[in-house]
Amino acid sequence: MKSFLMFFDRSYGYSRAIIAALVGIVLVIWPDAAVRTIVIAIGSVFLLLGAVTMIFSKKPDEGKNRSFLSINGAITLVFGLVLVIFPTFFVGIIMFLFGAILLLIGASEVAALISSRRETGAPASLFIGPLITTACGIVIFFNPFSSMEWLFIFFGISLLVYSLTEIISTKKLRKIYKDMTKTSEAEKLIEDVEYEEVEEK
Repeated sequence: MKSFLMFFDRSYGYSRAIIAALVGIVLVIWPDAAVRTIVIAIGSVFLLLGAVTMIFSKKPDEGKNRSFLSINGAITLVFGLVLVIFPTFFVGIIMFLFGAILLLIGASEVAALISSRRETGAPASLFIGPLITTACGIVIFFNPFSSMEWLFIFFGISLLVYSLTEIISTKKLRKIYKDMTKTSEAEKLIEDVEYEEVEEK
């Protein structure tokens, strides 16, 4: 399969989900934490995700194109680095930062699912989660929140929703790929079997 399968690799897919869930839980439980600290923490998380993505993109795996992972990893690394180096700048535009993060996450997921749908016929229902994440990002841009605390809570909940849908997508697509591989191997085995016609006496 192509690079979309790498995006939904068990280790990588579940790692993204777990990290997003942890960040989401922290923001929901402690929404009144220092904004600058949260920006640096989020930047560190993106650095970690970018590093993990780049490691997966470099793993030798014959016949599989990992260019999508490489691009995704590079963008994530740069984004995380900017957040860590210039946290004060983003404090003033925290809502745009949160919106951009959700849009980046949602867009990456949608792109990977579009690729998977072409090759595996993955169900359209898997797009619901990424589209919700993207919609949450758009909502944050309009800043309909009465306080910074509610903005953090909403962002945290959005990450939790993403985490759940990421686990579902990874599990579902890995199962589809596994079934396709079994079918392909069975067909190849049938084609390779030599047979000889026996005339009836």
